[in-house]
Amino acid sequence: MFIYAALAYILRVNLPLGLASTWITNPLTAPFIYYYCYQLGIVLLGGPPPVLESEPLSGKVAIFMQIVKPLWVGSLFIGATVCVVGYVLALFIWSLQRRIIGRKTIGEQGAGCDYGGVALDFTSSHPKPGNANPSFSRTPGTGASIDRKSL
Repeated sequence: MFIYAALAYILRVNLPLGLASTWITNPLTAPFIYYYCYQLGIVLLGGPPPVLESEPLSGKVAIFMQIVKPLWVGSLFIGATVCVVGYVLALFIWSLQRRIIGRKTIGEQGAGCDYGGVALDFTSSHPKPGNANPSFSRTPGTGASIDRKSL
């Protein structure tokens, strides 16, 4: 947790969210999370769970590898799934927030709005006949805007 806090400060990432995520796997929840990851790994690998027998040290390494393989596969699957779902959810929330803020911004500006440094004024009248191309001028602080003299 302290390592994450230091790295979050250095990398300028979301500290509260990251600290909250470090508490997901704690001594109370870890056995349940690992058990379900292990069971999912067995299902994904399509094999029966390994039979554990008492063997010498070299046999214990083989047993360890039989247990670890389904655990890794299940953990990777759950991690990748949560990652994709979290990413899509974050994009959805971000776009929804931008739409809400965008509506407020446009509503507060009135009929005109500013898109990427180009000020658009929808309150001016249409160009007079014979003047189909109004001239553009640069107005300080607002970006490019339509010159009202040509309208």
